[in-house]
Amino acid sequence: MKKIFLPLALLIFATVSISWEQEMTSKQLVSNMLTEISKLKSLQYELKSWERMKDGHTQYSQAFTKLRTKPIQLYILSKAEPNVGVEILYNQSLFGDKVAVNPGAWLPNVKMDPFSNRMRKGQHHAVMNSGFHFLE
Repeated sequence: MKKIFLPLALLIFATVSISWEQEMTSKQLVSNMLTEISKLKSLQYELKSWERMKDGHTQYSQAFTKLRTKPIQLYILSKAEPNVGVEILYNQSLFGDKVAVNPGAWLPNVKMDPFSNRMRKGQHHAVMNSGFHFLE
């Protein structure tokens, strides 16, 4: 019995200590990632999303986004129907608290409140919710 108990106890101890080291490493990894993310000054990404709307249908959207955090500047180009080619530009020094919207084709550019019902129609999130943090 002692011959089996000692190796079994060593195996359990080794397993617990290895998993504890991995857990600490995982915590450190996540902490390091969050620290580095908070230091980001600019992002560029392609966003693809499927959102279930209030009426039950699923809305697909795809957009190319560029974001600078200080000063906050945001560019979004829609790549999915029904808004293909629509561009949104936020630059507080140029437009104040408004976004410039280029609806494409021959339509004129308009300035809109980024949190307005018209800007959020068919969307769960405002354009100011881009990136890893909410933009202020």
